Amino acid sequence: MGRDEGKAQLRRPPHLDAFCGCGTALVAAQKLKRQWIGIDISPTACRVMAKRLKKDCGLKEDEKLWEIGRGFVVRDLPKTEEELRKYPPFEFENWAVVALGGIPKQSASRRSRN
Repeated sequence: MGRDEGKAQLRRPPHLDAFCGCGTALVAAQKLKRQWIGIDISPTACRVMAKRLKKDCGLKEDEKLWEIGRGFVVRDLPKTEEELRKYPPFEFENWAVVALGGIPKQSASRRSRN
């Protein structure tokens, strides 16, 4: 990459993936050395995305590393029983399965689309 291309890369705004799901676009952005922001409403998707960033990019989920641009953080996942009770039943089930190291079962509607 030439000097001018490198400067242009630094001026680019971060890549925003507002429905990051399993993190495919975030992994691609990371490999292209782009800054990125991923958002998803599903805590299950956030855990899958975090696992993928660790595996495919070698990133660590660490606040201090994130502050210097060498890691990532996942924010606003449920931390208390009260917060968990607010989740729809399938999301709670997925959260529990992932928390115990399992693989969440695909829903019937999702299986029929694949």
